[in-house]
Order: sequence, then structure tokens, then C-alpha cells
Amino acid sequence: MTMMNKEWIGSEVSVAKAANALLVGISGIAVDETESFVRLETARGVRSVPKRAATFLVAGEMIEGSRVALSPVERARMKVM
Repeated sequence: MTMMNKEWIGSEVSVAKAANALLVGISGIAVDETESFVRLETARGVRSVPKRAATFLVAGEMIEGSRVALSPVERARMKVM
């Protein structure tokens, strides 16, 4: 099972690419995850990053946010193609 199907809470997550250049480079521990956003605890506080507008690095795996724009429960049920 890849990180695409696992819950990210507690994992180190970094924004590798984003439509908004200000989001690139944000990294921290995922503290909350919804269908549309992942919330990261960073050195500068908690930051919300929209999934659909970013590509993430999670546990060494690049994940396109638009492919995981589901609730964590729905994502765990999907099959990886």
C-alpha cells in the first residue's frame, strides 16, 4: 500500500509543486486532513494547503494532490492504478 491510500496524519509532508508559488517548500507534520485540504504543523504554525493545487512529497513518495482530493476514508478504499 502506498501513501496515496494511507492516512497522512503524523507523516512528514512537503509541498513540492503548487499553483501558488508561496506554498512551495512548506513542510511539516500533517495534523489534519479533509477532502480538500491538508493541515501541516510547521515551525511557523499550522498551515492549510489545498490538495488540488499542489503536489506533495510524503514519506519519499511524490503524490499529485488532485489524485488524493478525497476524504482519508474514501482514499483508503480506492485502488491505486
